[in-house]
Amino acid sequence: MIGSGAGGAPIATELALAGASVVVLEAGGPAPLAPLGERIERSFWRVVSRRNAALSVARGLPVFPVIHGVCEGGSTALNAGSAFRLPEFLHREWMERGAPDLTDAFNRVDSFIKVSETADELLGRNGELMLKGLKATGWRGGRTPRNAPGCTGRAVCVLGCPEKAKQATHLSYLPVARSRGARVLLNTVARKITLNGRRATGVEARGPGGESVTIRAGTTIAAGGAVFTPSLLARSGIEAPQLGENFLLHPGSVLAVHFDEPVEMGQPAVPQSTYSDQFLESEGHMILLGSVPPHLTIPALAVTGSPAAIMDHSRTGFWGALIRDEGGRGAVRTGRDGRRRISYKIGGTELARLRQSLVRLAEMAFAAGAQAVTPLYFGSGRRYRSLKAFNAGLPDPLPLRRLAGGSVHPMGTCGIGRTCEGDGRVRGYENLHVSDASLFPTSIGVNPQFTIMALSTAIAAELLS
Repeated sequence: MIGSGAGGAPIATELALAGASVVVLEAGGPAPLAPLGERIERSFWRVVSRRNAALSVARGLPVFPVIHGVCEGGSTALNAGSAFRLPEFLHREWMERGAPDLTDAFNRVDSFIKVSETADELLGRNGELMLKGLKATGWRGGRTPRNAPGCTGRAVCVLGCPEKAKQATHLSYLPVARSRGARVLLNTVARKITLNGRRATGVEARGPGGESVTIRAGTTIAAGGAVFTPSLLARSGIEAPQLGENFLLHPGSVLAVHFDEPVEMGQPAVPQSTYSDQFLESEGHMILLGSVPPHLTIPALAVTGSPAAIMDHSRTGFWGALIRDEGGRGAVRTGRDGRRRISYKIGGTELARLRQSLVRLAEMAFAAGAQAVTPLYFGSGRRYRSLKAFNAGLPDPLPLRRLAGGSVHPMGTCGIGRTCEGDGRVRGYENLHVSDASLFPTSIGVNPQFTIMALSTAIAAELLS
């Protein structure tokens, strides 16, 4: 098993529970832990300096930084804890493309990561105001489901939960796997999958001290994520249909929502406490609260070039949306030198969805009693005091070169129905499987960790059968 995150840990655990001999290779070290009371800047630089996170850059318009967890637990240790199931309309589409039925797997995952709705006391004023807007519009949505029982709203989920409340895989799955004999080798980087013809035989890796590590295995499973997995396969000489193609992300929109009262985006609260999936299927976007720490509000507002927006920072909440990417314009390619080259470009469909999501956010904001709104992109400038003025003044299409991109949800580069079969097996190869978000046949529009875990669980069931 290569990777200990949402794709690797569940399948490793299920196989270990069934009596298999399992070895998990993890390129990073122990998961980070943000000490109680530590300033967020210090926590951030500690995570960066210890290389618990990796940053890839997808070239294109706009340039997209892509962040990955490189530690025990992978990105599950460094996310906001939001745990949405795969939307039903996509679940049906995926099964038509050859993906397994995930119904039983969803329930199995829930037994490990303990998902529940965000508690009232963790909404924060920003979340309460979004709920007010949801009620006023009548849109579907509510409190975000999260895998963090016992959370007290420290608001530093993405830097390592200081109370170990968030049930990342290093706290939920891997202890169970270890109890059944699985070995987890940290700081061990997979360099190459070994082959005998078209049959995978194991992995060659580099250990913590630079020493060579060779693992011989009856079944090899790559679960390094949608950036690292296709690169590893290509570096190993794997030739499979559309390997590394159809790189998908979730472009995002952000709206600054100005009220006549203080808006608390710090503690006690969680970063993503409220959501609406009213328009996920019909318009291709999901509304999701995007709180940031108070001392980062001013720099975020500064990109708009609006002094008035900056002056109102203490009365401003951040509301956002994830965009379902239609795909086809991104790729992860590996050169002869072994280096990854990532490309990504937003298309006309995604631009239209970004703009429409901002209009929907403004509609909900004014319904919640907002005094004004400001779209967050470079030089957006104006504060709009009505939905009509906002819709008329917002550029159509949005100015591509002034958008600020970024994503923590890479998907699709070994897609089911293209590169891999429904059980994750790489087409044309024996005993070689993929188990991570690179298997996604389409973009999903919601935070992907729950879906990755369910897919991993379903693949484990197929292997055991």
